Amino acid sequence: MIDRLRVVRVTVSHENRRRGNPLSDDELEDLIQDTLTAIWGKLDQFEGYGRLEAWFCRFAVMEFRGRWKKIRRRSAYHDSAPHDPASIAAEDRAKPSWTREELYQGLESLGPPDSRIIAWKTLEGLTFDDIAARLSWSSNTVKTRYYRGLRKLRARLIGRSQDLVSEGEQ
Repeated sequence: MIDRLRVVRVTVSHENRRRGNPLSDDELEDLIQDTLTAIWGKLDQFEGYGRLEAWFCRFAVMEFRGRWKKIRRRSAYHDSAPHDPASIAAEDRAKPSWTREELYQGLESLGPPDSRIIAWKTLEGLTFDDIAARLSWSSNTVKTRYYRGLRKLRARLIGRSQDLVSEGEQ
């Protein structure tokens, strides 16, 4: 079995090279170990329709893709987030304040279901699970729509604030 599992190391290393080596050597070793552990735990799900090594390879590719997506999300977040505490404090002071009317107009401009999700969460204090039950969606979908909606709302409000500043300068 150990000889047959060697294909996992080869497959994961190949995927890493193919994607431009996003994983360091240590991360690669961790992924290989995690993949081997996951394979061992799910070995009873192998149905025997093909070669066992092919199943191992497919499993390893899927594990690599999951880790690769996680790394991309993490690096995208770190690239966009300010790292200097002074710049974070300055950014907090520079945040515009909006009137209640502007917030409601911004929510209306989002349209359903994002506006409803944000209103239920922030105004009514519902949990993500409560909102998911109301919409017959998964909790993760509700969270995603909530945070995307907040980003859209903020962008629209910032754009509106900048428009008002521009009008005042004229």
